[in-house]
Amino acid sequence: MSTQRQKQDAAIAVFRELGWEGAGLDQVMGLPLGTEQQRRGAREGLEKGEWEGFLPDPADAEESGEWGNFWGVDSSVLRFFALRVGVSPRRAAAVMAEHSRGWAHPKATKATVAALAERGTEFAARFVDAAASGNEFAWFEVSDAALAAVHELRLPVPGQTQYLDSYAEYVALLLARVAEGSAPDPNAPWQPELESIRARFAEHVAQGVPAAAARSEDWAAVVSGAAALGWLSRAEALELAWTGLDAAQRPVARGPWVSALAGPLAVSDDELDAARDRLIPLLSLGHGPLVELVAPRLLARSSDEQAVELAYAALSAGTQKAKVAVLKALAARPAPQGEARAELLGVVEPFLDGTPTEAKAAAALLAAWGAEAPGDETGPI
Repeated sequence: MSTQRQKQDAAIAVFRELGWEGAGLDQVMGLPLGTEQQRRGAREGLEKGEWEGFLPDPADAEESGEWGNFWGVDSSVLRFFALRVGVSPRRAAAVMAEHSRGWAHPKATKATVAALAERGTEFAARFVDAAASGNEFAWFEVSDAALAAVHELRLPVPGQTQYLDSYAEYVALLLARVAEGSAPDPNAPWQPELESIRARFAEHVAQGVPAAAARSEDWAAVVSGAAALGWLSRAEALELAWTGLDAAQRPVARGPWVSALAGPLAVSDDELDAARDRLIPLLSLGHGPLVELVAPRLLARSSDEQAVELAYAALSAGTQKAKVAVLKALAARPAPQGEARAELLGVVEPFLDGTPTEAKAAAALLAAWGAEAPGDETGPI
């Protein structure tokens, strides 16, 4: 028998001596931890090694039987014993996830936060950091407990994407229920007061939105929902929306921000104009829905020189619908003059050889400008 297995056996003996065997989740914070010597022995035995595996088949020693705890105890309770007797943050995060049974319960969340508080805020912060840096956040019980601990123990907001994504998903659902006038979900593993979410909200969005590529749908809902509740000023909400668009690396990540701007946030022409310098580089990325939302409205209030810059950016759109919207918006403007006229004709004329729909829109634009022949830079206006 290995030395580590002997240490594990000794730890389980302490677990049993102290009355932990058979305990429920609502009892784990009231059970004793024993003497310093008992705690040290339990800690050494539980810091390493597996607790579960295929057990020997009682009917055939050469065959494996069912999966279970090697000592016949409840691993989901043993992990709380390990957390409380002093295993490291990394180990605590690992066993809390591995032996969570794949489900989350308010009792488990409450007990986990209480155990973390008992270990102190420095340990709790390291626990959350370790969990958010590994695979532990795949288990809802760990992610819910981490969210609860950060809020209830006033821990620093972790910067890991896994934590921030979990926060966004949770708060988006919470704010949607508030907007609907629905009661909190009684089965939610973490049931915070709304004010506790609001108290840490600014810290979370400041870190989360710039890193929101994977969860932009949730973050866009968080921002628009918070604006509706008055948690964010309109200027703050729009600034976060522009930041979210900047952070998005793929069209699928930009879509939710465009939908929020067009829908709940209902961005105005003046607000788009004020953000012109930030939006033009984004238009050049070719995201069709963003081009449709922004370019025609900016073109309606642009000088000829500004229209040239917008046309170059917006006509790179990846969809025919967006390109046609830009061509029609250009056609609705007064005919450009001077160098801007020549540049705009140069941008527009290639669309005469585009799809039939694009060619029709381009021809109508040139006709509106009195420049029906390709290559005309000075034709009648």
